[in-house]
Amino acid sequence: MEGYGLYWYCLELIAQNVEKHNLSFELEHDAEIIAADTGIHFELVQEMMMFMVDLKLFESDNGIITCLKLANRTDEYTQKLIKQLGNVPIESRQSPDKVRSNRIEQNRKEQTRTDSTTAPPEFEEFKKIYPKRSGAQPWAKALRTISARLKEGAQWTDILDGVRRYAAYCAATDRIGTEFVLQAATFCGPEKHFTESWEPPATKSEARQDKNIDAGLKWMEGSSGG
Repeated sequence: MEGYGLYWYCLELIAQNVEKHNLSFELEHDAEIIAADTGIHFELVQEMMMFMVDLKLFESDNGIITCLKLANRTDEYTQKLIKQLGNVPIESRQSPDKVRSNRIEQNRKEQTRTDSTTAPPEFEEFKKIYPKRSGAQPWAKALRTISARLKEGAQWTDILDGVRRYAAYCAATDRIGTEFVLQAATFCGPEKHFTESWEPPATKSEARQDKNIDAGLKWMEGSSGG
């Protein structure tokens, strides 16, 4: 499942939750859950979701993906509900703006909360280096996953070097501050993303330079052959 297959899958996830007290048209699943459900690699899900937001198939606000265009395609009954309710409430019967502000506050509290035990100084360095993201960043969960990797034999130097490479990659691909930055808990999860190379894509000038070098080498080979 790729491309429009993922698009229709996400639309179905949004539509199946539309009811009288849930008219937010919000995608409640995040990229990690969608990747697990569909079998698509997590990174690919992120890339495709970013692309679909760029195409304005979905909206993205503070890490929350919505499809407000779906409201225009609802049945007559739902349209009447939307008109009657005006400022559309969702399950909590609060307006979407109010719910989102509450979620942001919850995320802020979660970000400042660490494990009940004292976090090691390496973890504080990890948090400083880690690229900022939109949406939740549960540091307590990240600390637990790091502890699990350390028990498996990983070293703090491996993790910190990995997060430096990832931060450089996110900067090169303009991901910093978006929901497409991995949660730290995922980065240090069982897939051990901190071990990956995270090579940033070549810039246009670098690609052009490589092309010129290849052309030069081919010319030299042709000249020597003649």
